[in-house]
Amino acid sequence: MNGKMNLFTMNQRSQKMNNELVNFHLALGTDDAGRYITEITAFSFQELEFTHDYIQWLFPLPEPSAYAPDAPVLDEETLAEFRKRPALSHSINYSAQVMLRFYGTNNHWITRNNHNYLRISRIIRCLALVGLEELANDFYNSMKKLVTNIDGEVTPETLKYWEAATKGLLPEREG
Repeated sequence: MNGKMNLFTMNQRSQKMNNELVNFHLALGTDDAGRYITEITAFSFQELEFTHDYIQWLFPLPEPSAYAPDAPVLDEETLAEFRKRPALSHSINYSAQVMLRFYGTNNHWITRNNHNYLRISRIIRCLALVGLEELANDFYNSMKKLVTNIDGEVTPETLKYWEAATKGLLPEREG
């Protein structure tokens, strides 16, 4: 009985979180820090760089985040909502444009093993998963163009992650 209760509680939490995620992207609710999506997408470049708990809300994935374990994840039902509701696709698209401006305006983030490489992987993969494959490819190509002009700072493994993300995948780790 205890196991069933835990599973039920986990399913309730997952559904509550996913309702919160949908409401957040519709600007009807806030993230777990009390911010509306419109506040986050209006962040300064400095806030985008140094605030670390928003990216999981803007670009959710099916897996829990190691950095924000309480952030909602995309289950199949929520993923279907993002694919079928234009307002949700628009929200993800707009968030991607904000991040593209951030990355394209400066290159301070192009340093070896920068945390933004994980963010970029998340963004590209989220775009692909929610049905914005063309935008995922455009984002990937823009990032690749930005980083290929800077010698040795972005590893081939990072580029492989980004490329796999355009298909909604996580690449196999070598070794």
